[in-house]
Amino acid sequence: MSSPKISDRIEIDLTATWIDFSAVLKEVGEEKEIKEFKERLLADPEGVTVEDQMKVVAMIKKALDEKREKYAELIQNTLKAVSQDFKVHELMDDKMIINTAFLIDKDKQTDFDLKVEELDTKFAEKLNFRCVGPLPPYSFYTLEVRKMDLEEIEWARKKFGLLNDFATKDEIKRAYQRLAISTHPDRNPEMLTECKCP
Repeated sequence: MSSPKISDRIEIDLTATWIDFSAVLKEVGEEKEIKEFKERLLADPEGVTVEDQMKVVAMIKKALDEKREKYAELIQNTLKAVSQDFKVHELMDDKMIINTAFLIDKDKQTDFDLKVEELDTKFAEKLNFRCVGPLPPYSFYTLEVRKMDLEEIEWARKKFGLLNDFATKDEIKRAYQRLAISTHPDRNPEMLTECKCP
């Protein structure tokens, strides 16, 4: 049975990465706060320590994350306008800006594609976009898996008369139907108890 949330909808997974990651790192390294800190370190007569280098790396990482988040928010806000929902997936590396699944009405796919094209044109020299889809909306549907007790499985197997250790779905279904028919009151009137009304 299909969930109303995903009925007549598709998923499109979108990623965006920096085209020239080295240039972005260089640009981040030239930001005022980082540049001034590096200049102070280089001017220190005692030289640059490993701890100082780690501080620079941490500052660059923080600035890079802020830059990435700014772009990611802009992309998500643009595509949310033509989507029903979205799920943010884990980023694979620092070069990736966004890795998000969008839930779209089937008849809105063209609108979504046009929005992605607009973004691609807007950030042509900065970002590389990649779309995968249409896909079934698996990111928006939760499947619950419950671990069963082996004793319960063994009891059900014997009750259904399944002699082999392995049974297909159809074999289980047929076994259930046989058992249901064999115990149905229409075939076993003696199983009915007499009802005495007051």
